[in-house]
Amino acid sequence: ELIFTTMGDGIFVLKGDEFSHYYRGNSEILSDYVYFVVEDINHQIWLGHKYGLTKFNEETKEFTQYKQEDNPLLRGINPTSYQLSADNTLWIGTESGLVKLNTENLVNEKQIPSVMFKGVVINDTLVVNNSEINLPFSDYQLDFRYQAINLTNPKEISYQYKLEGFDKKWNAVPYDKLSAKYQSIIDGDYEFRLKVCLENSCSEKEITIKIHIAKPFWKTPTAFIFSALIILGSFFLIIYLVSATKNKQNRVLETKVKRRTMELSKVNRLVEHKNKELEKTNKEINRQKLTLEVKNKEIDDSIQYAKKIQRAFILKDEYEEWEQHFSKTFIFDKPRDIVSGDFYWGHKTDKYIYIAVADCTGHGVPGAMLSMLGIAFLDQIMIQTPNLDTNLLLNELRDKMIKELSHQEEGIMMKEGMDISLVRIDIQTKQLQWSGANNPLYIIRKKDRIGKDFVNCKLTENNDGYILADFRPDKQPIGFVHEPKPFHKIELQLHKEDAVYLFSDGYVDQFGGPRYKKFMSKRFKPLLLSIHRLSSEEQMKILEQTLASWQGDKDQIDDICIVGVCI
Repeated sequence: ELIFTTMGDGIFVLKGDEFSHYYRGNSEILSDYVYFVVEDINHQIWLGHKYGLTKFNEETKEFTQYKQEDNPLLRGINPTSYQLSADNTLWIGTESGLVKLNTENLVNEKQIPSVMFKGVVINDTLVVNNSEINLPFSDYQLDFRYQAINLTNPKEISYQYKLEGFDKKWNAVPYDKLSAKYQSIIDGDYEFRLKVCLENSCSEKEITIKIHIAKPFWKTPTAFIFSALIILGSFFLIIYLVSATKNKQNRVLETKVKRRTMELSKVNRLVEHKNKELEKTNKEINRQKLTLEVKNKEIDDSIQYAKKIQRAFILKDEYEEWEQHFSKTFIFDKPRDIVSGDFYWGHKTDKYIYIAVADCTGHGVPGAMLSMLGIAFLDQIMIQTPNLDTNLLLNELRDKMIKELSHQEEGIMMKEGMDISLVRIDIQTKQLQWSGANNPLYIIRKKDRIGKDFVNCKLTENNDGYILADFRPDKQPIGFVHEPKPFHKIELQLHKEDAVYLFSDGYVDQFGGPRYKKFMSKRFKPLLLSIHRLSSEEQMKILEQTLASWQGDKDQIDDICIVGVCI
């Protein structure tokens, strides 16, 4: 007989030729995530989960749950810390420490269990476990902590406690209230009394902790006499100081008036001289202003021409062919300046369509120059090695960028580079391959079509039955890093109506809104889920309107580029 445990699919039991599967959908197993399995001497099967245990009787097919909600000691079980000893005792490591489970005596306990007093936490810093505690004067917060253990009937346990000198009556609390907290406890003598109850009976034996908090100095007779002397002396001292201060202030004011009169006369002469100098300066400023206006116009004309050159690099006839292979496509490209450091790129071979969105270091003219370099390298790689895997393509692109941008003169290493998200889609089978350098990939799919290829990603669901899968990239750029690693790839099969989105960080990083904060992916994901079934034109219109509403009258902080395709 063999038992197989899984992380997410329960257990499988092979007995002879019979193969059985038990999970939360068809049994009383506590969780489908099973950390360990142990068989005790009585052939009972014990299954360990993160938040409790399950006992499995293989003969009767019965499952008995021991939840953390009922047994706080079972919270946070360690998947590698367990052992069955020779006396049939199961030892388990948890967040609470080492738990001893006597598998022989797990029956309904009717005897009142003993209570374990864990100690007193004083002002969240000092933990004391003594029967008598003496404290200096202060305003204390006391937290008495205790626990009685009854694994088979945990909810039948209750506690009664009372702080003599503070409480007028006993406090009754349920099984899961494992501490008694008191605020603002000042000087005096107190005694904490605690007893445990099972059903309607309470133990006669009590736990008692005596606490003495000393009186403050100001409550003693010496303090009263000392205070009276200080008040009397302060009164006479204040009278003397006020009189001396007034006399000194009068003398100082007379001196200041004389000095200010002399200074004003001198300042008037200086002002007349400065006015003449300002007239000359204003004439020079106006001349320089005219010169700057001419230079600015020349620079603007040059940047506009650079924009045309960059558009020529980006715009290719192949992008128009995307509509032949996808039901919907759109490109939302919004530079911060005239030219952009973000770019989109596409390439079609006899078998695949490649699509990428990249974010180069900086924006404006420096970013645009890097983007043109990135596009040229991508085209060159595809000419030399067509149909290349996405991770190998990014490795090759990084090598070319480092070789081109690195300067070893005077020990300088250029840090420029780019973040990129790259997909390759098989034209016939619609098989997708993806790799990313700091930029993620979003895929939206119907919930009933989600398969195992959506495991290693973060899922967001809307009310219309669609799931957005967030595939996380490698945390390294296309550029120089101290310890570069090969990029990885993921592969999955696309289905009809799947929506694929690649984007830079400009949209989610835009500041705005009522509190002037970033838009963030927590707003971007629901936005895509709400518009992915609309036409390409409607999606772009809503993206533009949402950005404008969020941004308001604030400046755009970065280049923005979003590419979406629908199968």
